[in-house]
Amino acid sequence: MKKPKYEEVAKILDYNPKTGKFFRKINTGSFGRIGEVLGYTTKRGYRKTSVCNIQLYDHQLAWLLFYSKWPDRQIDHINGNRSDNRISNLREATVSQNALNRSYQSNSKTKYKCINWKPDRKKYRVKIGVNKKYYHIGYFVNLDEAIKARDIAIKKLHGEFAKV
Repeated sequence: MKKPKYEEVAKILDYNPKTGKFFRKINTGSFGRIGEVLGYTTKRGYRKTSVCNIQLYDHQLAWLLFYSKWPDRQIDHINGNRSDNRISNLREATVSQNALNRSYQSNSKTKYKCINWKPDRKKYRVKIGVNKKYYHIGYFVNLDEAIKARDIAIKKLHGEFAKV
């Protein structure tokens, strides 16, 4: 899919960086009036808007209209809310950094990210991945100890993208 140029998008859309909403700049016949709020929410919770007959994610459009260029990397929603496209809530991220917002895996017995139960040891293991490398933090008898160790390690390893 070829993305439209900044100039094309800026002609037809207004973006309010404080609200994260998009508005129509031009009339497009009976389907669109100037000032109309644009976009819809997908099943996964992201906002999308049709521009030049292409469905585009609002967080990418927000980046384009605010910085006058398409993002070089993925866009991360800092607060984890996929529909919050205020510019203050958006930042560029690598694939690995953006994945840090994910919740625990649905098949996890502990329901905590980076912590799993090792029945052969009867202990909780804390293992954290960063840029395709895994760090073994340790084994813990108690889940609370494992959570504390994980939280400290995540803050050190993930920096500003840490989410515990």
